[in-house]
Amino acid sequence: MMKWLVVMMCFFYVVNARGSVDFCDGSRGEISCPIGKTILVYTAFYGRNNPGTCPGSNTQYNCQANGGDDYVKNACTGQNSCYLSSFDDILGDPCRGTTKYMHVDFECL
Repeated sequence: MMKWLVVMMCFFYVVNARGSVDFCDGSRGEISCPIGKTILVYTAFYGRNNPGTCPGSNTQYNCQANGGDDYVKNACTGQNSCYLSSFDDILGDPCRGTTKYMHVDFECL
């Protein structure tokens, strides 16, 4: 019984969840962590640099809006969850006529 208890305690003490997420243009995205954890944003990018992400028109174009990193860090860091949307309205359109996306690298601590 004691061995099982120790294993269970180690299992729940596990690692912090680190990941990345992409939100396509026109979508509303949520980043959330398990209860008791908060978001730490490492980097965020709004624009286009990968033709395979969020397929659409003119996917070969490379562009990036200024301020994407600051926008996501301010909205999400220290929160248990956050919602992101209206990227063009907030950050501007770095490449008109191109399908863009928000890419976020984060960790739940």
